[in-house]
Amino acid sequence: MTDKRFKKLSRSDLVDIIYQLQKSEKKLKDENEKLRKRVADRDVKIEKAGSIADAVIELDGLFKAAQATADDYLLNVARLQKQAEERKAEADAYYERLVSAAYEKAREILINAQLESGIAAPVKVETAEGSEETSVNVETEPLQSEETEGE
Repeated sequence: MTDKRFKKLSRSDLVDIIYQLQKSEKKLKDENEKLRKRVADRDVKIEKAGSIADAVIELDGLFKAAQATADDYLLNVARLQKQAEERKAEADAYYERLVSAAYEKAREILINAQLESGIAAPVKVETAEGSEETSVNVETEPLQSEETEGE
């Protein structure tokens, strides 16, 4: 409308126009506020999406570090198990040598005892592999002890 037409309008018409403009303005303000809220919500969602992506990246890094630590632990356990098995094998071999030497020494002691006593009897000796019988031939003359040799 032009200025001349406004001047020709009555007071009630002008009030009515002002009222309609105010209603329109309020409607536009409400719509503007709704649009601002939607934009703000989208901004929050975009920020959250960025934050979630950042969190996923951080968690991925944490999981990779945890996996690397677990892998290192398992390798260390395997290494320690291998060392323990090697030590056990060494201990078993040492045990076998020690037992064999003890059985051999026991056999020698039994044979010497029989020789010194003049008893001819088979000697039964337990070995690591099982039982073993050894015969000892005793001469009719008993061996002299060290005490009688020095006289």
